[in-house]
Amino acid sequence: MKTSIFIIVLLLGLSCGLATADPTIMISDYTLTPEVLFPGDTAQLVITLANGETTHTITSTSTTGGTTTVRTDTVAATIDKVRFIADGDGTKEVRASESFSSIGDIAPGTSLDLTFKILAENNITSDWYFPAISVDVESYEDVRYPIPIKISDASVDLLLTEVPSKISIGGETSVTLTVVNTRENQVDGVIIQHTDQDELLVSPSSIAVGSLASDASQAVMFALKPQQTGVFNVSFDIIFKNGENQHIQTISFPLEVIETLDVAPVFYGNTPYVPVGGSSRIRLEVFNAKTSEISGVIVTPITDAEVSPSQYFIGSMDPDDVFSVSFDVYPGSLSVGNYSMGFVVSFKQGEDYYETPMAYKEFQVIPRQEQPSEAGSGVFIGAFIIIVLAVIVLLYFFKLRRRRL
Repeated sequence: MKTSIFIIVLLLGLSCGLATADPTIMISDYTLTPEVLFPGDTAQLVITLANGETTHTITSTSTTGGTTTVRTDTVAATIDKVRFIADGDGTKEVRASESFSSIGDIAPGTSLDLTFKILAENNITSDWYFPAISVDVESYEDVRYPIPIKISDASVDLLLTEVPSKISIGGETSVTLTVVNTRENQVDGVIIQHTDQDELLVSPSSIAVGSLASDASQAVMFALKPQQTGVFNVSFDIIFKNGENQHIQTISFPLEVIETLDVAPVFYGNTPYVPVGGSSRIRLEVFNAKTSEISGVIVTPITDAEVSPSQYFIGSMDPDDVFSVSFDVYPGSLSVGNYSMGFVVSFKQGEDYYETPMAYKEFQVIPRQEQPSEAGSGVFIGAFIIIVLAVIVLLYFFKLRRRRL
């Protein structure tokens, strides 16, 4: 806030044979930092006290022995005291902690800067206040100039832009918060930091936003890594400075960590039958239900059977991506019987690697000649066709024989 005003001291009349032009004492400029205060804030008020006359002279005439002498002198304005007159809401005040006495002379065309430390007392009502600067000028009219000061409890807020109510225990989940400055002035040194808690790791632990103009906003993103399931309150602190005054706001929101996997394999198809000396195929789909991309995705089968390929590399997966994967299974050294094969999906998110809990798929090793129900239907149809063909051939030969007879 910068304001210029000219406060003119009333001219004194001519007296005692002296011709005078009184100095114009004014507060030509002032700066308040910060421009808007919180209740309880301190501020720095710098005023510029100036003598607005370019020349201020006094002329005297004297006669001695018939000789007349005219003398012209430059006269400064003498400042006795400069005070800050408080203003308030009837209970609390905006006041200064000091005043200035015996300042001395201000020559025409010159100025002087004075600095006051201003305090808005705790719990003062948010409003406009008009304390005044009082200037006592020796031999001339005193000056009184009001300084408008705004007190506001509007703060810096943190909005939950993209924050799910539930997240998975596996891996990490990104959340987006938006910092908004609702004040009428710029704030500086804005930092968003997570308050430490054992149930949740947050990366990064803090983000520096810097300066934020009035009504400006900025989005920040954190990665949440839950350490256990349950419902927790997640808290973030907003630290900022209003001038030299540091303020802290805290925002908290509930978050439920659940067992549901957001990266996992899903099997489809019936129980595979793997004949001795043969092979069968297991099909599955890997999905990414996270809100962010994952990379380095690998599906690894865990079994005593022989599997090809030994690992399936998918690579990167965007949010909501689904990727189909298949493995060929050979019995190898396994004897006839029922078995299960485990599958683990490993992936990278940020700088960390994760593995999903093992998911199992049942399969059955059968003798070479044994045909399970699904295969049996095909064998039955084939046998039926052979029998029909055999009957046709027999009928043909029987008919041919009768003709010869």
